[in-house]
Amino acid sequence: MLAAGLGSGALIAHKTGDIGFVIGDAGIVEMPNGKRYLAGIFVRRPYNDTRGRDFVRQVSQLVYTYLEQPKLT
Repeated sequence: MLAAGLGSGALIAHKTGDIGFVIGDAGIVEMPNGKRYLAGIFVRRPYNDTRGRDFVRQVSQLVYTYLEQPKLT
């Protein structure tokens, strides 16, 4: 789920989980620009509702896009 929100060239070591009413993904992301970060997203959802996976992907993409921006000096 986290991997679906990452840009091209990013590497991720992660572990997903799904117990019906809760899904999650946690991992270490290494970006092509050399930045690294930890991410952990867990979502309580209606049983087997697919919107939870979409939410994790969207949050992953938002964080990645933010960290991809050049550093302001």
